[in-house]
Amino acid sequence: MNKASPKRAALTVNLSDGQATDITLVGGKAASLARLNSQGFNVPEGFVVSTEAFRRMLAYNHLSVPSVEELLAAELPSALQQELETHLAKLGDMPLAVRSSAVAEDSKAASFAGQYESFLHVQGPAEVVTALRKCWASSAAARLSSYRGASIIPESMAVLVQRMVVGEMAGVAFTANPVTGDRSEAVISATPGESSLLTSGLVNADEWIVRRDGSTHRNQDAGLLDEKRVAEVADLARRVEAATQGVPQDVEWAWADGRLWLLQARPMTALPAPVLWDPLLPGAWSRNFRLGEWIVDPVSPLFDTWLLPEIEAAFAAVYKTMFGISPPEPHHITVNGWYFGSLNFLPSSPSGRLAFVGRLLWAAITRPRQVAMAMPFTAKFGVQATLRHWKDNLLPAYRGLAESSAQRLDTVPVTELPMLIDALARAAGEYFASITFVSGFAWKAEFPLASFWRKRLTDVVPQSYQVLLAGLSTVAPEYAHGVHSLDWVHPTLGESGASPNADSRWNAEVAERRRSAEAAAHTHLEGTREAKRFEHLLAVAQKFAAIREEQMATFTLFWPVLRRAALRIGRELQRLGTLEREEDVFFLTHMEVLQTLAQQSADSLTAKAAGRRVAWEGQRRLTPPLVSGQIPSFLRKVMFERVEQLRISQVPDGAVSGQPASPGAVTALARVVRTLEEAGRFQEGQVLVTVATTPAWTPLLASAAAVVTDLGSVVSHASIVAREFGIPAVVGTGNGTAVIPDGVTVFVDGSSGYVKVQS
Repeated sequence: MNKASPKRAALTVNLSDGQATDITLVGGKAASLARLNSQGFNVPEGFVVSTEAFRRMLAYNHLSVPSVEELLAAELPSALQQELETHLAKLGDMPLAVRSSAVAEDSKAASFAGQYESFLHVQGPAEVVTALRKCWASSAAARLSSYRGASIIPESMAVLVQRMVVGEMAGVAFTANPVTGDRSEAVISATPGESSLLTSGLVNADEWIVRRDGSTHRNQDAGLLDEKRVAEVADLARRVEAATQGVPQDVEWAWADGRLWLLQARPMTALPAPVLWDPLLPGAWSRNFRLGEWIVDPVSPLFDTWLLPEIEAAFAAVYKTMFGISPPEPHHITVNGWYFGSLNFLPSSPSGRLAFVGRLLWAAITRPRQVAMAMPFTAKFGVQATLRHWKDNLLPAYRGLAESSAQRLDTVPVTELPMLIDALARAAGEYFASITFVSGFAWKAEFPLASFWRKRLTDVVPQSYQVLLAGLSTVAPEYAHGVHSLDWVHPTLGESGASPNADSRWNAEVAERRRSAEAAAHTHLEGTREAKRFEHLLAVAQKFAAIREEQMATFTLFWPVLRRAALRIGRELQRLGTLEREEDVFFLTHMEVLQTLAQQSADSLTAKAAGRRVAWEGQRRLTPPLVSGQIPSFLRKVMFERVEQLRISQVPDGAVSGQPASPGAVTALARVVRTLEEAGRFQEGQVLVTVATTPAWTPLLASAAAVVTDLGSVVSHASIVAREFGIPAVVGTGNGTAVIPDGVTVFVDGSSGYVKVQS
């Protein structure tokens, strides 16, 4: 008996056929779509030119290891030509999409996205055959060599031919955040027309972040998707993920003929691990405390290992001199590159806490006025002496050191620059300690005034007690030493060539509103026992609100010199062959710099610096929380719950909540500006949404309708300056720059501390 001949594999396969799920026959892309089609997903109809057809074409043309040119000129076997004509006749006279579907394509290991060919709007048998040859030829293209180095790519290739879906919009949906790795977020992008415009980068797109509890519209372009359609696309993407054993998916979709179509689905490759913000050390850590309000990006390696520790050490030394105790170390940690300052004021062990209290009591006996500054309820007894020391001694010496260092900078031997930097960093740490005493008292003075206002003056001064603290500053802003961040990786405002806004709305009109509110309050309280208490609370709060801005404005006097010193070291390392560019010095560590200067080493650190820069740029795209770790209950009450007392009204559902920092309400266009380099995007009358502001941001605040920040408190720079300009401010939102869409209309309530996106 003769054995039956084995059945030969099909040359073409309908996408709805059971064979279409065989990856060895139809390739990864087609097999994935066939499986999803069989599970009821709305996949455009089509067919596959199989890997068997590819092999027979090679044999028919006597090709073994074909070149691109040979594949482009290949003849089709007559059997394949006939089957193509049959399939195309069934699809009718409609535009088609012809895409490669290699066996290794769209796998968990590698997507090979963009490495093979796709052709859209293909019409007629001749165009289909041309596109088919080009897809085959892509298997031999030289640009696949980098993938070949990592994976073995079968030389057989299938080609998917489908009805071309052209609708009102199309896009891509990721079922996990491709930047952060967060599996709880889907990222959906949409563009008019076809998805290829989006994946090619030819157009900007609407972008939505979809979580289980709602969605956020970002990077608005044409407003293509509403929340209902976003929910449908997100549901499609998550159903695809569920149908593929829970593997995060990259889904291409389109909206056409009143239906949502699934065009492609592939596993997300190179997806980062989910970003976690848990601290590596016990305790509580905050971005929104002390130096944290001045650090608005991930820290650069040179700042984290040199300037920042020197400033913190000097700061701690002042505290030890004042109170007989030092803040526990470490003073900060970094999580995913971001700074979190220590909230661990007390030692963790019982014996350590007992010793701490003993040292504090002894200091209270020997230097009572200094120790009084440590406690909010006794700070008023020591603040005047601290204020005099700052004004009479510290500030003049600080200005003098800035001037003398600037004069010496270019003549000091480069090997002595580290000592100059150390001296400036120590002085900056001592100055910042004074800021926490003097300007920090503004916070301690503001809450008693707020409490009094809530009990007695809400009907008389309805817009918020903060109107009583506006229009007080007489300090002309200085711009040359203005900084975006304390991290010296960023240019100073003077270095970048920026200048103040000449049309500054400084405080004349705002001051008149303040005086009117003061008069109304005095009239209301006249003859009562509380009149003198109000006068005292108001005088103290107003005095320190004005002083704070003056102190903060002068804090960064050293930064132009520090930047120039670091860049001069960078030029020396460039001369030695250690670095390719002088600015790469910020991506070295302190020890690497010292060792290179001492040894005059020519060992290249270029690759190391470049790798750190790439990591830093990636970390800049993250949205860190305000707090890492667990805050003790007593601190939570002081730092967070107390803020609720300042609100005029409750925060509505769906609003972004922060601290009410400057009264008033406004509806205007939101502009998310994360760095001063992006300031050109901001226009007068818009709501400035940013991470935090420093004195360098004053020109933008002068023309803003309102300001919203991720960081800050009621006595931060944004709060004080917003009051001077009479604009609403909401600070300390934590993630306003991430959840408030750029370019949409928002309602900002600075009296109650929230921002609401207007539909």
